[in-house]
Amino acid sequence: MKIDYFISYLTIGLISISFFSGFALLFFYNPITPLKSVENLTLFSLGGSFFRKLHYFSSEASLILVITHIVIESIKKNPKKSINKNQYIVASFALFILILLMFTGFVIKADLSGQSAMLVAENIIKKSYLINFLLPLFKDPQNTVFRFYIMHISILPVLFTFLVLKHAKAVSLKKEFCSIALAASLILTVILKQPEDIIKIEQTKELLKGPWFFYGAENMLMFNFPVDLVVVIILFPFIILSLYPFLQNNKKILNYTLLAWVLFYGAISLV
Repeated sequence: MKIDYFISYLTIGLISISFFSGFALLFFYNPITPLKSVENLTLFSLGGSFFRKLHYFSSEASLILVITHIVIESIKKNPKKSINKNQYIVASFALFILILLMFTGFVIKADLSGQSAMLVAENIIKKSYLINFLLPLFKDPQNTVFRFYIMHISILPVLFTFLVLKHAKAVSLKKEFCSIALAASLILTVILKQPEDIIKIEQTKELLKGPWFFYGAENMLMFNFPVDLVVVIILFPFIILSLYPFLQNNKKILNYTLLAWVLFYGAISLV
């Protein structure tokens, strides 16, 4: 089996593990008292901490493999079967929805880092001319976490599943790859530590941060980048990926453009 198909099947398996463990967490989490329920889930619920770690690491691994899959497809020189234009666009949108899924998951834990990430997102939307139509999501702050929760457990998963099924018509859920995905997730759960929830500011000497893929946006704002420029930079890779089927003769230029974006965003994320 070719590496791109192996990664695709394994990614589908990891996404399934993430969805299953997320469903299990529904029985522990209460969006009305999010921080208290996360604390109870982690410290006192039988199996709550395990499913939370399983959900976290399977989701992180899914995102990394989706990005890996996109990189492999982008650098292929002469694919035997050309992907149609819709599949490129669907794949770009699916990656965007997956990142939104993970961002909303980070926010709904409602600790100080989750609250900080939500506040940064709200300020970006408030000050942006491009995406300020999203501001109603933050109307009535007491219900914002609940709105993100509804998005996280229903709207975004359904949309993501639809996009994956539309994109990966030739790839199905296979038991052997689900087993590999489960084993890999369990190993990560055992050997790695999930980032600690920040309940009190005294727990950290560093600035509060959002999820790792949001570091670059936060740092650009710290360096006083114009807000709409930050929005464009965030959306830039998804736009470029959507252009691949229309600019096949300039694929190398698109690859170098994406590489430049990765180097820039990676560098500013580490500052």
